[in-house]
Amino acid sequence: MGVTLAVSGRQTHGYRVYVALRRRICAFEVPPGTALAGGDIAAEFNVSHIPVREAFAALAQDGFIEHVPGRGYSVRGLGLQAMRMDFEMIYFAAKLASDAVIRAGGARDAAPWLDMEAIEALGPQAAPDAYVAEMEGFYRLMLEEISNPAFTHVVACAIDRTHVMRHVDFAGRRDMASHCRERRVFVDTLRAGDGRGAHALIDAAFARRVEDLDRLLTRVARLHGLAVEAV
Repeated sequence: MGVTLAVSGRQTHGYRVYVALRRRICAFEVPPGTALAGGDIAAEFNVSHIPVREAFAALAQDGFIEHVPGRGYSVRGLGLQAMRMDFEMIYFAAKLASDAVIRAGGARDAAPWLDMEAIEALGPQAAPDAYVAEMEGFYRLMLEEISNPAFTHVVACAIDRTHVMRHVDFAGRRDMASHCRERRVFVDTLRAGDGRGAHALIDAAFARRVEDLDRLLTRVARLHGLAVEAV
């Protein structure tokens, strides 16, 4: 984040507010389009307006909220283009992480995200929220391969923003099984040291996700009574 919310390893009031609001937004407790009242938030967290402004600035920079001149801050809406950019960032990170694994030897079992057992153990009977949690853990471990904290923070934000999309996607149990097979092929390809093959699999997965975005966003909007922005 460009806005500094932590000092010498100590969490500031602004960071505490940032984390709490970010979690609520990603859990849809504060739905897209909701206006954020700084005074109410300051009172809830028993802080002054300064930490709230710091949290708002960081959330806006990270793409969770947006500032409308004359109206203040509101939670970012559901938009096809914005969501596509988030998925594009995640898949680009997967390419970079794949390259790092290949450079390190390809079959490096020490990389925790190459371990598919936790995901596969869930099986087709898993609840969507459990499966989503495992998949997001897969992504976050993947990010550790990329030694660029600023970039990995941006990607982590994209993962959080697309959380609801994964949950809706995996609500169909056949989607879980399909994604599990897809990840297994991907991991086996990396272990074989086939960087080009891994990139091709990532590109194919991204293309499928983009094709599904309209359908998934429509389902999310219907579930939460929201409108979807065309651009």
